[in-house]
Amino acid sequence: MVDAVSSLNMTNPVDAMFETFRELVEKDRILKDKIAEVTHGMEYWTSRIVAILQKTHTFKDGQDADLREVQNILQNEVRQHLVKLAALISPVSYYRYHDNFRFIIQKLCFVVTYAHFLQHGILLSRDKVAEIFNIKVDPAMGFHLDVEDYLFGLLQLANELSRFSINAVVVGNSILPFKIADFLYDLDAKFRLLNLKNDGLRRRYDALKYDVQRAEQVVYDLTIRGLKRPADEKSFSG
Repeated sequence: MVDAVSSLNMTNPVDAMFETFRELVEKDRILKDKIAEVTHGMEYWTSRIVAILQKTHTFKDGQDADLREVQNILQNEVRQHLVKLAALISPVSYYRYHDNFRFIIQKLCFVVTYAHFLQHGILLSRDKVAEIFNIKVDPAMGFHLDVEDYLFGLLQLANELSRFSINAVVVGNSILPFKIADFLYDLDAKFRLLNLKNDGLRRRYDALKYDVQRAEQVVYDLTIRGLKRPADEKSFSG
């Protein structure tokens, strides 16, 4: 009698359907755990990079060595984790699991663009950021650098630069704030060209005006003290 009931349960289409669901849910959980393990590793190395870059606010000697260390971490550690992450996520499931790793990608976009800004004084493009990460920019190619993740990174960059401008004045650098202000003016103008919806990116963009205002205030304070940018100085956004 028991065998008959068990046999009936096994052939019940509803039971079979939910058994399939159980297997899918379990596979999904295992994959998310693997993604979390990789992203935790990326978070560790990203925190290391952020700690190194924070030292730039002191304007002490050794910045070149710090930036080389950042470059080494990106090439030798972060890239490896991104390769592992890309191997876990199929092209068709990228956005299904995007929330599981997008915040760390945004933070990485910030640190890469900030380090590049310190070295070259210009904005690093999305294509170049993706090249550093060794990932694609075309969604059709699978794992890629999402446009919004890059833009979120730029907004974090703007916030960091507004603070950097203030610290520059503290150590007596009266040229850098003008360059940063020019850069933020240009960045704000570019964001205004985007038709952002009322979502997380739009709300984060709304904070950019405060970063611009802080940079403007620094420039204003320097100007009324008679300190102006030399005519031959080039803007960071140029």
